[in-house]
Amino acid sequence: MNSSSKTTISPAQTVKTAETEVHFEYSPTLVEILQHQRLSILISTYQSGQVLVLGTHADQLRVSFLNFERPMGIAASGQKIAIGAGSAVHFLTARHAVAATVPPAGSFDTCFVPHTARHTGRIMGHDLGWGHEGLWLVNTLFSCLCTLDDRHSFVPRWTPNFISQLSDDDRCHLNGMAMADGVPAYVTALAETDTAAGWRADKTRTGCLIDVQSGDFVARGLCMPHSPRVERGELVVRKSGHGNHSRVDRGSGRIDHEGAYKKEAGNVPHQGAVYICAGSAGQVSGGKLNHPANWVSLNKLGSLVLDFDGLRMDVRYLGDRGQVRDYFTLIKKP
Repeated sequence: MNSSSKTTISPAQTVKTAETEVHFEYSPTLVEILQHQRLSILISTYQSGQVLVLGTHADQLRVSFLNFERPMGIAASGQKIAIGAGSAVHFLTARHAVAATVPPAGSFDTCFVPHTARHTGRIMGHDLGWGHEGLWLVNTLFSCLCTLDDRHSFVPRWTPNFISQLSDDDRCHLNGMAMADGVPAYVTALAETDTAAGWRADKTRTGCLIDVQSGDFVARGLCMPHSPRVERGELVVRKSGHGNHSRVDRGSGRIDHEGAYKKEAGNVPHQGAVYICAGSAGQVSGGKLNHPANWVSLNKLGSLVLDFDGLRMDVRYLGDRGQVRDYFTLIKKP
């Protein structure tokens, strides 16, 4: 259920059902963020067998609980959602007309209805992603990336170079996948091990981030990495052991160095976007300007110049004497 809607649940509230009592808290700005972006958030928790849907209604947070067998990876794309749970992948499709019939009337703008389920067997699908060839899955148990077809439980498509064979013994705890340009681009694993559950020995210091196309390591020695994502032109990875995110250096967007930033054709939200905060005025002030998402932070006077030429945009930040302090290029695919 995609609710730009909102419910009557406030911070530190309690939800009671016939089976359990759930206590939760949330940041005061969460409702405002969901409303402004017109979105809902889906959260899977395999320990309790639930998918939580966070939406808004009447300026309050609305929380729904959906039962699935050990849900893990979730992928949404336009009018469809895929949820990896237990030994199957469940597919839900948007039914806008149904939303109007769900009480209370007017609360929902979209209703996602279960459509089909594909049996995969137990694969521990920690992460899912929609691509040009359909749905991709991180098959944690078999240490591979896979897709689905009509003849097999799953189709292995890629394994890390250090994995010697397909085996249902979770050799490296492959767990996260970043999609880019419609294909898997990066994956995370908790170790470079090739034995059954070998990753458990020292998982707080052996995590790695791998480039799928080349098979090369992008980063090593990470503390339980998970959920890499390419967002707004940046590669970000979750370090679960530390409870934080880190930006991974993929380049400056400078066409004479690492190359220009690339953006998909059409109106594709949050993919290939580059965000700039250029708040120059008559004086300089501020803090450390060291946010991890920033490629460049300058506490300098200047002006931002945008030069458009068809699908190419050249951006320059000029200092108060006309010097180029920063620059990059963004090229959109035709």
